[in-house]
Amino acid sequence: MQEKQNGHAHVDLTFKEPTFTENLNQFYRTHKTKLFNTIKGIILVLYLVYVGYSFSVKFGDEGSIRLLVCTLFGLLLMTWRFIKRRHPERILPNSCYNIWEEKIFRKVMRWSLNIVVGVVAVAYTVIYTLMDNPGNLMSLSGIVVFFTILYTTSTNRSAINWHTIYWGFLLQIIMGIFIVRSEVGISVMIYIRDRFSEFLSYSDTGAAFVFSEKYVEFNFIFRNLPHVLFYLTMINVLTYLGVISFIVRTIGNFMAFCLGTGAVESVVAASNIFMGSVPIEYLLSAALMSAPAALVCAKLNMPNVQVPVDDKIVKYQRNPKERENAPRNVLEAITKGTQIGTMIVTTIAANTLIYLSLTDFLNATLTWFGYRVDVPDITFEKICSYLLWPFAFIMGVPKEDCPEVGRFLGVRALTNAGIAYIQMGKYLDNKEQLTIYESSFNDSILMNNGDIFLPNWNTTLENGILTERTALIGTYALCGFSSLPAMGLSLGVFGSIFPHRLQDVSRIILRAFIVSTIASYVTACIAGNHFTLNF
Repeated sequence: MQEKQNGHAHVDLTFKEPTFTENLNQFYRTHKTKLFNTIKGIILVLYLVYVGYSFSVKFGDEGSIRLLVCTLFGLLLMTWRFIKRRHPERILPNSCYNIWEEKIFRKVMRWSLNIVVGVVAVAYTVIYTLMDNPGNLMSLSGIVVFFTILYTTSTNRSAINWHTIYWGFLLQIIMGIFIVRSEVGISVMIYIRDRFSEFLSYSDTGAAFVFSEKYVEFNFIFRNLPHVLFYLTMINVLTYLGVISFIVRTIGNFMAFCLGTGAVESVVAASNIFMGSVPIEYLLSAALMSAPAALVCAKLNMPNVQVPVDDKIVKYQRNPKERENAPRNVLEAITKGTQIGTMIVTTIAANTLIYLSLTDFLNATLTWFGYRVDVPDITFEKICSYLLWPFAFIMGVPKEDCPEVGRFLGVRALTNAGIAYIQMGKYLDNKEQLTIYESSFNDSILMNNGDIFLPNWNTTLENGILTERTALIGTYALCGFSSLPAMGLSLGVFGSIFPHRLQDVSRIILRAFIVSTIASYVTACIAGNHFTLNF
């Protein structure tokens, strides 16, 4: 501070002692990272102590297995994040990277894997699948037909990378054997499905509070859509915590190595696993198997004419706007996830209303035109049941169920997979009711034009039932986003993000629709090829 005293400037050099609060703030700013790491370490140690003590008290039941799996996954995630923040070569010896980067070593490893895995997969398929159930051969022939279609219509057959096709197909076979055929794989998928359904059921509490206990009477709008909202919100939270990034990058790296594809396209294919929202049996396994199927079909029909952007997984750099809008804590992630989920749920409800209405209008129009020429009951579904009957048949669907599956495929193409699953779900409900009825009564049932009449219940199961094989293949075939509304949505999204490439996307959008549809059919063929009555 300066003052005027006797015409001279005076400077106050008195030293001011920092207060305790200022010292504390300075210490916090200096050692902030160390403090947070220490707190996290203490919490981790306390948690591990709790886990160890809980295992000593009770181990072997479902709850202890769940705790063990979640703990191991959490430790793996923390290890991955620790390594990601540092260069791996600082942790692992350089010799590991030098050996791996040797082209000869990589070539020998890949060819060895090609031969060994291929022989084992083919031998298992022939011995344990086709000989056990020769009817599965039809699904195998369907794969040949669909691959032939993709190859014949390919934009550049000379540029096809057969290594990618070979390994993508092998990955699907291996996943099919594990998920559809093996008891361990079936048990794992059933366990994951049950845990997922249990997790979604917690949203019923909120639905009952908001919509009253009668919400179950309006299953779609007041029960299924809250499930989707809850699921999307938690996906946003897991994305903030890095869980989704870890899973997607791990699967993407694995697919990039096995299939020889670029990192970006592999990660995109892997991320689509988390894009579905219809909790139907077999759907989780269908989503997993669809990732390599999408890459295989795309590479077969429209192979790269340029070298992929990268060979390794690149680190995505957010732009300043994205960094500014990114959630800063879990509560903000929940809030933003809820906002995003609300928009998506609203869109789902609106699209379902609109496309069901348009389908009914289309059916009424077709029926009217048919009536003018004495051809009754012409509907869009009936036309699809005839046009798509061959596709259902070569996928391995029993002949008596092919018209119904063809109808579902047509509905999926015109509207979306959700509506097709809802229609197929009615047949599955009929199957469940018939099973309960037959276990309670020994009386015969009556059938009339596909309907099943249950005398003791005085109930008619309209349109009958679907076999277990049909339910399996149909669910896999319908899993995906290849529909006319999805085409329009894709054009809108790409147009808003990359307006200068809109014409390029428009030229290939129809091809993408057809290829993605065939990819779903190929996945269904793989599942049908490994079908067993014990599933």
